[in-house]
Amino acid sequence: MHNKKKCKIFSPVSLKFFLIFEKMKNLLITLITLSGINPLFSQKDTSQFYNKTLSSNNFSIELFGKAGFYSLGYERTFYKSKKLLLAAGINVSYEPFAGVDGVVAPIGISALIGEKENKLLLGLAETNAFDFYPYPKTQKERNEFNDSLQDYRPLYSLMSIVPSVGWRRYLKKGNSITVAFSPIIFTYRDGGYKFNALKMLPWVGINYNIKF
Repeated sequence: MHNKKKCKIFSPVSLKFFLIFEKMKNLLITLITLSGINPLFSQKDTSQFYNKTLSSNNFSIELFGKAGFYSLGYERTFYKSKKLLLAAGINVSYEPFAGVDGVVAPIGISALIGEKENKLLLGLAETNAFDFYPYPKTQKERNEFNDSLQDYRPLYSLMSIVPSVGWRRYLKKGNSITVAFSPIIFTYRDGGYKFNALKMLPWVGINYNIKF
């Protein structure tokens, strides 16, 4: 009898409390949702989700930049996190008018820092030159070549080192445009490698990446 009486006394109270709690909870959820700060979604890492939606493979078209005047290339993003993207790429250019009778192929790595569409770019590339100009047989011929045109290079040479500091903007469709200061530091002269501040050419590059 005692237990039945207790249930009759407290059951309506418990039910009433439960109904009030449910109404308050639903009202709170509605207000939070309407205010745009729903905790179920505010905890979601939107920037990381954004970076993960970016394509890892890009075809690039560059004016000026690492190769000198123009280049076509491929860029692969191999690391993605909330605030950092790491990418490696290779470009190819044929520029006989620049004194290289062959192919110029910059290979580099870049870090993209930022959570959203605008990112700081830090990069470093080495420019490889494959020169098919006839090999001067004597030192005199090499000196004459250097005096008349430019530094003599063998079939293959590490033409330059190119650091880059710039800005990249990702567009709505996932393509991107990059503008960077990319000074060219020439490293090869008359049969030997050397770094020389006087051989640094202040340069810029404009790059357009097309995802695929």
